[in-house]
Amino acid sequence: MILDGNLPSMNSHPEILQALSNFIKGEDEHIADGGIALKDVTKAEVEEVLNYINAKLLTHGDSKEAIIEANKALTIERTAIDALIPLLWSDIEHKAQSLSTGTRHEFGILWGMQYKNKKGIGVLNVSVEDIDTH
Repeated sequence: MILDGNLPSMNSHPEILQALSNFIKGEDEHIADGGIALKDVTKAEVEEVLNYINAKLLTHGDSKEAIIEANKALTIERTAIDALIPLLWSDIEHKAQSLSTGTRHEFGILWGMQYKNKKGIGVLNVSVEDIDTH
């Protein structure tokens, strides 16, 4: 602690945790040397804060790991889906080619195809239903 009584600027979790640990160690040494325990801020209060922060950091770490794993799974699924999209588009276009213009457009919409007013651009929204379980 700076002599003016203010804590230095701390910008990271490790720095905050280190300050708390230093306080607890210093108070233990102060009392072991025959000093009187602090009254305004007790070691127990600092330990409580340190335990709270450590618990939150564990939760944060677990959450971060869960997000990383979910993103890995999403990337794998996206790779599979990206391969299917052109095939679905092609199947729908092939099936609709013998239909009249208006019917063809309605058929495409029924299957989730949306046409944009830009040359060569189309959007395919797909909902897949298992034939056995619906």
